[in-house]
Parts: sequence; C-alpha cells; structure tokens
Amino acid sequence: MSRPRLGSASKETEEKCKTCDLKVSRKDKGIQCEICQGWWHCRCVNINEEAYEILNLENIHWFRSACNFGMGRILLTLTKLVLKQSKLEGEMKIITVDVSDTKSKNEKTDIVLENMKSHNSKLAEDINKMKMEIDKQFVRMVEELTDVRCKMADTKSDM
Repeated sequence: MSRPRLGSASKETEEKCKTCDLKVSRKDKGIQCEICQGWWHCRCVNINEEAYEILNLENIHWFRSACNFGMGRILLTLTKLVLKQSKLEGEMKIITVDVSDTKSKNEKTDIVLENMKSHNSKLAEDINKMKMEIDKQFVRMVEELTDVRCKMADTKSDM
C-alpha cells in the first residue's frame, strides 16, 4: 500500500468526515484510511500536528481503528495462508520427485517388459522348431513301424 492520503478530499468528490459528517475541505487537515478509503479530520481521530507531519513521511500507513482491527485479522489469515502455501509447496516438491521416480521406474519396467517379450518370442520360436523336429521324428518312426509291419507281414506270408 502507498502512504495515506493527507490533506483534503478532491473537489469533485467533496468527501465528508466519517466521524463528524462535515466536509473535509482544503483548509482542514484530513487523512484517508488506506483500507476503507474514508476521510477524517485529523482532530476527529485525535491526530495531533506532530503525528500529522510524521504521516507525511514515506511508507507510513494509516488505518482507522475499526479497519486496523479488521486488518489484524486479515494479516493473521494471510500469515496462515502463507504457511499453508509453503507446506503445500513442500508437499508438491516431494510429489514431483515421487512422480519423477515413478516415471523412471516405469521406463525401466517397460524396458524389462520389452526384453521379456523378446525372450518369450524367441522361446516360442525354439519350441515350434522342437515341435516340428519331434513331428518329423514321429513321422519317421511311424514310417519305420509301418515298414516293420509290412516286412513282418511279408515274412509271415512267406512261411
């Protein structure tokens, strides 16, 4: 916030003092609350000449009592929000690291899965080759058995 507006309200608005309900004119020493934007005569809010001059310095803020009380509650709430935000940001950092770790593990798992698929494919090929070889041997054995039966049948008929 900027420093409080001192002096008098502008001619266009012709603001009234929120305490005495009289205009805050150019000749009056007036002050504006930075929160509610209302105007007061310095005498109506017990601001003496010395305090008025100090308020003219840079970075000095003025709030009327009721706004100051409300501002205290707002500042307390803001402080709590900042703490909660800091906590959430810390948790987000942890979650971000966890997500990154999980992505890395997933990538490694995908590589292992692809290797397993490749091995399974090779195993399936090997099993098919073995099956074909067994089938060939089976056919040969059947043929040999058929030949043996035929020879036995021929030998029987010759006798």
